[in-house]
Amino acid sequence: MIAFYLSAVRYTATLNSVAILYLLFLASGVVESLLAPAWLRLPLVVFSVGLGSAFLAMFWAQFLQQSLHLGIKSGFRLWFPSFCAMLFVFVSLGAFLLGVWGTVGLASFSWFNDNAWQSLPNGHPLPDFRPMHPR
Repeated sequence: MIAFYLSAVRYTATLNSVAILYLLFLASGVVESLLAPAWLRLPLVVFSVGLGSAFLAMFWAQFLQQSLHLGIKSGFRLWFPSFCAMLFVFVSLGAFLLGVWGTVGLASFSWFNDNAWQSLPNGHPLPDFRPMHPR
């Protein structure tokens, strides 16, 4: 049971950390994007909440491991840390999914509602996903 919690925490912390690094690369210009860095604040906060909840899940999993090490087999001291660890793992995974969904939503919103694509030359390397409107 402890191995499950610790591996789940490790994976969700890794997912959220990689997402934070990717957003920082987007904001600093290492990865080319049409998104303004100010638009990346909300996904950055969501991924940071996911990373923080992964660390809280790790705390509760370690607390659960100490409870099992002391020989507690049942009761409040066993199920409460288990419930909290599971809750924070799901919050971390949900924050990752919400952050990815928000980042993709912001990217599509900025692509369809920004006039930056009009100022690009005709041979620009970005794919043209704009809807075809008859004029």
